[in-house]
Amino acid sequence: MTDVQSLRRQSLWLSRLTLVLLLATIAVIVVPPVAADLHSGLAAPLLWGIALQWLPSLFYLYALWALRSGFQEFAAGGVLGPAIAAGCTRAGVALAIGAGFSAVGVPNLARILSGRGLIDTTDATFTGFLVFDTAYLAVGVIGLALLLLGRLLRRASEVQAEAAALRDELDAFF
Repeated sequence: MTDVQSLRRQSLWLSRLTLVLLLATIAVIVVPPVAADLHSGLAAPLLWGIALQWLPSLFYLYALWALRSGFQEFAAGGVLGPAIAAGCTRAGVALAIGAGFSAVGVPNLARILSGRGLIDTTDATFTGFLVFDTAYLAVGVIGLALLLLGRLLRRASEVQAEAAALRDELDAFF
């Protein structure tokens, strides 16, 4: 088996794993609040609080979907550079935005909305002027690195295509 075939097989496996993670995450986000609401009828402030808590997950889910698409495209016979470049670029942007919401947006919005009585945060404390989690900042930087890697892979595939065209043109002379 060639290296490319092995990479395609691994890419197909990763696309399937990513799909399982995506579906499991959606289930974890959707099922508990729906079940709790059906069972006991959650109050609107609590539902809004749950929605705010899961807001960054929408971006993380899109990042998973973008990576899955890149893996799947390559596994189906796509060219490594463009397939993975597009997935890395989209995933990187989504991770950076999601991490920004997780690190700074959600804690501060929760503090503000809780102070106005719009959401229920009885089990959480939001103190100080600015609240953030440094772990999400690291995820954001990884997202930006993926964005850069995606652009680099795209440029490398463009250079490779130009080199192939020049090679074909040179072969035509000989």
